[in-house]
Amino acid sequence: MCQNNIYSTLLELCNVPSVSPNVETENNVADLIYGKISSNDYFKKNPELIKLAAIDDDPNPRKLVFGVVKSDLQVEETIILTGHFDVVEPNGPIKELIFDPPSYTKEIANHPLDKDSLKDLNSGNWLFGRGVADMKSGVSVAMEYISNVANAEIKLNVNVAFLFVPDEENDSRGMLGAMTCLRRFEKELSLKFIGCVNTEPSIAPVEGGAPEPSIYLGSIGKINPFIYILGKRMHLGEYHKGVSASLIASYLNLNIEGNLSLADSSESMTYLPIGCHMIKNIEQKYGASIVDRMFILYGYLPVKKYPEQILKELVSTAERSMDRALRHVGEIQCRYLKNADDMVKYESKIMTYEELREMYYSKFGDQAEAKINEILASQDEAADMRSRALDIATEMVDSLGIDGPCIIIGFMFPCYPFIENRTDDPEDKYFKEIASEVVSFAEKKFNTKISVHEFFEGASDLSYCGLRGRGKEYLPYINNVPGWGKLYSWPLSDMEYFDFPVINIGPWGKDLHKYTERVNVEYAVSILPELLQLFIRRISDHYKK
Repeated sequence: MCQNNIYSTLLELCNVPSVSPNVETENNVADLIYGKISSNDYFKKNPELIKLAAIDDDPNPRKLVFGVVKSDLQVEETIILTGHFDVVEPNGPIKELIFDPPSYTKEIANHPLDKDSLKDLNSGNWLFGRGVADMKSGVSVAMEYISNVANAEIKLNVNVAFLFVPDEENDSRGMLGAMTCLRRFEKELSLKFIGCVNTEPSIAPVEGGAPEPSIYLGSIGKINPFIYILGKRMHLGEYHKGVSASLIASYLNLNIEGNLSLADSSESMTYLPIGCHMIKNIEQKYGASIVDRMFILYGYLPVKKYPEQILKELVSTAERSMDRALRHVGEIQCRYLKNADDMVKYESKIMTYEELREMYYSKFGDQAEAKINEILASQDEAADMRSRALDIATEMVDSLGIDGPCIIIGFMFPCYPFIENRTDDPEDKYFKEIASEVVSFAEKKFNTKISVHEFFEGASDLSYCGLRGRGKEYLPYINNVPGWGKLYSWPLSDMEYFDFPVINIGPWGKDLHKYTERVNVEYAVSILPELLQLFIRRISDHYKK
């Protein structure tokens, strides 16, 4: 593969500020990718094999790029190369240059850098800028590989498809929409997808240390539990006559955030504990009243636990937290209330969002759906989807007259199912065997050590490449999401339809999403292309007739 082509394509892609969600810029880079690939003679002769497709049900109408180079052997088996072309918003002291990597790399030397960033800069081997690592270098390598296959420089026993999507950095609507498209394309073009190769960059390992060249045999999950807290409203001057939602939230957060006993683990390691994305008052401006409603949004990275188990653990933790908060309230009453008859023993409630929803629909029957639709219609469609979902929960709480102290637990979106390399599946095992062969090849030819990890330890689009027979495990998630089917959903039948192994073989990058984001150029343009080529060649060998 041509190193100059990969590098120049990387710069072209980075020059487009495809910050998600931005319809215009994300579509601009989709157009750029489509234009470059479709100009190949192979696709000029076979225009039906490349598509610039609209994403179904995308509130921000964006496009993906799909295509396939078919083997001369007229086979159905098809390996997919995928990647996302959106990026996170720019940050840092010279963000006006961040989409021009050469200029940015030159100028960043004049600004404060940590020790590792400065070392990489001075080496001359690293390129800085937004998207250079996450993940336009991987997309550039995949595009060059596709070009080589299309030009018949590489002959294979399988077809090679490519799928480039927007919105991975936001709600992953690109890959979610792609699943429906893939099922349609598979039928239209007589394909059978046998695996997916992503080209996300290496990331800092959970166990600590700097990122290193890595291969990932699966992708960690990401789920966002929420907790809606109702206290008992009181004036600051009568603090002993109510229950502060903030007090309950404090005990909850102490028991949940960073709690290692709630962290998920596999055979080899314990992954990171729950972290808090957001904690805020609900519908309350500053005043003399103590906050009586709060909302907490958490993030969690499971590798084995399904939503039902996560929900049960959070309910149990909520019960303990509420009990401790009410004991605290009792201690305050004992200190300030002189008359024992004035003491209040509060009856608390812990429920799931699914239970709240069932109560709401039971009370309002056919009107329930209309009331929710009315709420959604009155909202600003440009508002954050999670805030709109929170409005649905508040409507239910208010209409049902739910009284505090109360804790309601559910899930927000997005959710990324974990996807693992299955030890009992022959195809998964074969992917793992080839990964080991790639590692040996890299060490022998390039004197480069590559680590193999069980999971890509950040959320990735690989999560949506098939539920692998586990759809029922996610029903507790679906049933506990406010606005499911209206604000957010999965193409469940399509996700359940696909069942193939995945792997991530990408560039060596560092500091993703930071102003010091950078990629090792030599690895990206010289080493990675050969690793990718070897992996797909070995997949091809597996399907030799």
